[in-house]
Parts: sequence; structure tokens; C-alpha cells
Amino acid sequence: MKKSFVTILLLLFTVKIYSLPINYIYGSFRTSQSMDKIYFLPTFNEKLSPEEVKYSDIWLKQIFTGTHFKYNDLTVSLDYHPSVQSVVRGCFWGWLKQLDLPNKLMLMEFLKPETPTSFLRDEIGYYADSLLKFSQINKENCRFEKPILDLSFTYIFIGLDQYLSEKASSRPEDEKYERILGKTYTAQSQDSSMNELKNFLAWIDAFQMYSPQASAEIVNEFVEVIEKSPKESWNESETAFLFIDVLRRKLPNFSDYINDYYKMIPYQKSAKLLHDKCFLNGKFLSDNCGIHSIYKNFVVFRLTRSTDFSDNLVWVGQ
Repeated sequence: MKKSFVTILLLLFTVKIYSLPINYIYGSFRTSQSMDKIYFLPTFNEKLSPEEVKYSDIWLKQIFTGTHFKYNDLTVSLDYHPSVQSVVRGCFWGWLKQLDLPNKLMLMEFLKPETPTSFLRDEIGYYADSLLKFSQINKENCRFEKPILDLSFTYIFIGLDQYLSEKASSRPEDEKYERILGKTYTAQSQDSSMNELKNFLAWIDAFQMYSPQASAEIVNEFVEVIEKSPKESWNESETAFLFIDVLRRKLPNFSDYINDYYKMIPYQKSAKLLHDKCFLNGKFLSDNCGIHSIYKNFVVFRLTRSTDFSDNLVWVGQ
């Protein structure tokens, strides 16, 4: 079956392969048509190589661990169905309670399992539109609505729960309940999925502030300076100073960063990551980070937002 995707606007991971020890990897986050899953896919119509898939999986596991987002196999799940079910279930019972007796009896007759679906389309359409309007007005209160505790409504209670279960699992749903609740379920799903997408994008924005940031060019020059230096031992402060000096020479507007505490956080994270992985007791580990070995252990994911981008430095070594 062919999958359909909706690209999250302005959120692209882009790659450019340089003849440098560290390479970029890029792709994009795209949602499924139902907006309940976000897939990490290559930006262009090409597959990620097995190595790129491996590195992408390592990185995504790192960033989504401990969050409310469920991650597996380059896919993030946005589980908004419980919220939708809660609203739709509550709104249905609240709406049913306020119907006058003739309409209530007619609806009960329509929803009986053994009753043929021979009601007029306009009659059923009235109920569907009425429930949709009720849910749009009473969405917040619907979450606290209780079902009608009367034995005569038992079959509706069972049928409603069965319908919601089928919708959440994308199984064929009961036609009668779909004709009554379909519009409401769709509207609530759209609202909830958009809220989840906004939460995801907000999280990505916040994540960037605390993610190690450094371009391949900066890391490579940092390593070259270390390897050419006669100095045999480096402490964390010295490597941080050296890294910042490379930033100063490579970034044209670095003065705008150095005077902004929050803008410097990602670079401070990078300096610490490089020191932690590339040095042991002050000695530079050429097997980890030498100019001919660093590509095995570090990857840069370039995250582009509109005309701006950030380079996420990721350790992928053992």
C-alpha cells in the first residue's frame, strides 16, 4: 500500500557531502496522512544508506529518550487518539442527554443492532451536524461527561466503545455510528493532531537550544589544530577555549553569539562533547577523533528552519 505523507513545513534536515572527515546527514520529518506518526525520511527521492539509517536511529533514540514522544525505527508516534476518544465519548453522552424525547427515541431506534439502516439521510445528517456543533461548543466540558446509567442504553454504551476502538485502530467501523459520530471524530482528530504537531515543533525548537551545535568545518579545523599542536595535555577549559577560537574565526557573526548566553549554550555543549569523547586524562585520542578516524564516531545533522539552520553534532561511536 502506498503511504501518503504531509511534510511539516519549514522543518527539514538537509545534508551536503563534503570531502571532509565528518559528513552531514539530512532528511525530513513528515507526518502520515492521519497525522498520528512522524517519519524521518531522506529529503530527496533517495533512500538513506544503511549507515545513515544506523546513525539516524542512534541520534533519534538519544533525543527522544525521556520525552512523551514514542520513538521506534525512524518513526515518532503522536498518540492523540485517547484524547479524541475522551472528548467524542463525553460529547456524545452530553448531547444525547439534552435531546428531546422524540429525537432521543428515534436515535435509540436507529442505533439498535437489529434495526435496518433505512432512516432518511437528512434525518441522520441532522443528528451528525447537531452532535458536531455540540462538541465544538462543549469540548472542554465533554471530558467530564458521564454516560447515561440506564439499562435501556446498554447496547449504545457497548456500540459506542466498539466504534471508538475501531476508529483508533483503523479497522472498519460500524456504519450507523460512523454516520452519527464520523464528522465529530474527524473534527476532534484534526484539532488534536494539530496540537500535537505544534507541541512537536515547539519541542524541536527547545531541543536545539540544548543540543551540541557545530558544523563539520569547525570540528575538522578544531581537530587539525589539536593534532598539529606540540601540546601533549589538554584540560577541559583549554579545549573549550580552542573550540571557541575556531568558532570566532569561522563564524562571521560570532560576536552576536558570544554576548548571548543562550546562543552560546549549544556551542558550550559541543566543546564539552568533544572533550569527553576525544580526550582521556588530558591526552588526545587520535583513534576516536583523529583526522582519519573521526568520521567513524561523529556525524552532523543539519536542521534547517526557513533560511536559518543549525548543525547538530552527534556522537555515534561506541
